[in-house]
Amino acid sequence: IALAKYVEPSLDPSITVTSTAIEAPAAGADGTINVTYNNITTIVAAVYFCDVNGGAATYDWVDAEINNENNVEYLIDANTGAARTAYMKVYALDDQAQDVYSELITISQEAYVPPTPAAHYVVVSDVEDIVPGAHYLIASGTEDGIRVMGVQNNNNRFAAEWSAENGEIDIPEGSGDEIHEFIICKDGGDKYAIYEAGVGYLYAASSSSNNLKSQASNKANGQWTITIDDNIASIVATGSNTRNVMQYNSTSVLFSCYGSASQAPVYLYRKTGETFTTETVTISEVGYATLYYGEENLIVPEDVTAYIFNTTDGLKKAYDAGEVIPKTVGVVLEGPVGNYDFVVTPVVGMGPD
Repeated sequence: IALAKYVEPSLDPSITVTSTAIEAPAAGADGTINVTYNNITTIVAAVYFCDVNGGAATYDWVDAEINNENNVEYLIDANTGAARTAYMKVYALDDQAQDVYSELITISQEAYVPPTPAAHYVVVSDVEDIVPGAHYLIASGTEDGIRVMGVQNNNNRFAAEWSAENGEIDIPEGSGDEIHEFIICKDGGDKYAIYEAGVGYLYAASSSSNNLKSQASNKANGQWTITIDDNIASIVATGSNTRNVMQYNSTSVLFSCYGSASQAPVYLYRKTGETFTTETVTISEVGYATLYYGEENLIVPEDVTAYIFNTTDGLKKAYDAGEVIPKTVGVVLEGPVGNYDFVVTPVVGMGPD
């Protein structure tokens, strides 16, 4: 019978750790690594930062120390650049004051990846670039710190602080709750309706006060002319109220309406990459079709005109391209032969006369 040879256990001092790899997200991390000190009676320990070969090194983004239980507590800062790596060991003196090191501990951190914007907006430089049915921000300024129109106050609109670069605005996922979008549609000739879903239509509300408010159903003071020059949007209500020029008041930090362009100008930013729900209608060789849609309002596409007729007066109203046909209104369509996509919109505008 072969007898196993007895091997005397090693009493050499050593340091073992529960983890030799820390993988941190870009947002940063903190935690604890448990440490065991083998054959060391009096523990005098520290963290030793080094390079991959064990040479001393320093890192300004990670910190670690030995806590009261002689374990390692570490803190990793948020990363705003490329992926990065640091190294450290746990160091102590044995009972004969000899250096003892743990295995190499690798600390890696993911690269910073900017969040994908929930929405991207570009300043509108020409009134011809206004797409009926698209979403817009109304803002003051096009570079660095700007103000964007937000929630309805009693008599005006809150101005949220944001940022723009080269006339573009990004709003990341989960942010920008104070910023509000508006849908713009044609609303009779060269007039526009500016609508916020669930709130109503912007309108110039007074001749005696600088009011910019919302109304559930659109009326004349909620029809606006829009001209754009050097990216500046001149937005003027066409009703009888004389304080009708939309502006940003930097002193009061709000958007409102004034008797003239006496405050800071405003800019329109259109959301990019939008997809629209549409209803397709075919106009035949005779150049006409009928349309009745009872569930949604529809925007008239380019090259098409929609007419409302009644039996007593004949023609009652015409809707040109970009204007909204209210739901439950039957119309006759005129245009070249072809298929046309009518964009579905929550905007009703002034509706039929």
